Amino acid sequence: MKNRNKNIIPAVIIIILIVCCFFYYYYKKIYIPEKEIILEQNIKISNAAREFVIKHILLDENLIVNENQNHNDIMAKLPLRYNPTDINNYFKNFISSYKNIKFNFSEINNENIKQALIELFYNEQLIFKVRFVRNSKPKIAIILDDWGYNNDNFKYIEEIKYPFTISILPGLIYSKDAAYLANRNKKLVMLHLPMEPKRKLPLEKDTIKVNMSDGEIRYTLNKILSEIPYIKGVNNHQGSFATTDKRIMNILMSILKEKNLFFIDSLTDESSIAYKSARENKILTNKRDIFIDNQKKVEYNEVQIDKLKKVAKKKGYAIGIGHDDYITLQVLQKNMPLLESEGYEFVYVTELLF
Repeated sequence: MKNRNKNIIPAVIIIILIVCCFFYYYYKKIYIPEKEIILEQNIKISNAAREFVIKHILLDENLIVNENQNHNDIMAKLPLRYNPTDINNYFKNFISSYKNIKFNFSEINNENIKQALIELFYNEQLIFKVRFVRNSKPKIAIILDDWGYNNDNFKYIEEIKYPFTISILPGLIYSKDAAYLANRNKKLVMLHLPMEPKRKLPLEKDTIKVNMSDGEIRYTLNKILSEIPYIKGVNNHQGSFATTDKRIMNILMSILKEKNLFFIDSLTDESSIAYKSARENKILTNKRDIFIDNQKKVEYNEVQIDKLKKVAKKKGYAIGIGHDDYITLQVLQKNMPLLESEGYEFVYVTELLF
């Protein structure tokens, strides 16, 4: 009996060792790689979802209000062009190209707040969450034109913490510097595209003229866009003649559509068809409500800002255009906190595109 027990013990030890080796092999060669593959797939889908949100819904990364370190839990603005149910439909299209992805959608939709919550699950695990929110405050977007001539007012790009847009003229000594500084300080960057006016005025380099061929316009615009980084959209500099020409507007809008850029009609002429052309060509667009600083006086600027408030209160939002001018920037720096305390919200113009 003792000899039998002695023979069993080594056999049991061998069996235990074999089982341990099997589990070790499974853990190292099968379980861990499978776990790593799943994690890698989760990250891949999560990154794709974030890119989808920015490229196809927000258009502008500045509309992300907050996100976690892994970029898979996001709070973002809900642009005016969307209702919560639109977000649901967008994500149905997104997940259609993936297998084994499920998603939950919930919404709040009342006169005070609109919210869409999307949660993506892969293999029953939550891998991505995004919440889009819009409040009912009247919204004001400020666009400041003519950046690039000098760096005199660069400090305001850093000092003013409220959202606004700088629209940069091409081919100037400080054009690129303005774009880099704006991007670092969470300001939206636009191209202030020189376009031919009706009056005989000095023209900027690379002005789009009515007598240019389609090919010349395409070459000029492509060159300009390659020179200035971070551009998300375009508005016209001057252009009272060019923005009334249907051919010019159609070729311009077709190029912007190819590059996924929006267009804001500065409305330098009441006969402008730029906004209409943008809508017909199905690119995101809007138009100027108020010029802030046609006169370089503090009192005038403040009167115009008061008009901007009235427009925003009446229709829910307003777009004001000013310039890279120290009086304008000083007035904004003073008045933006006051307007916020009155219940207005300063937003990026990308939130107001249709």
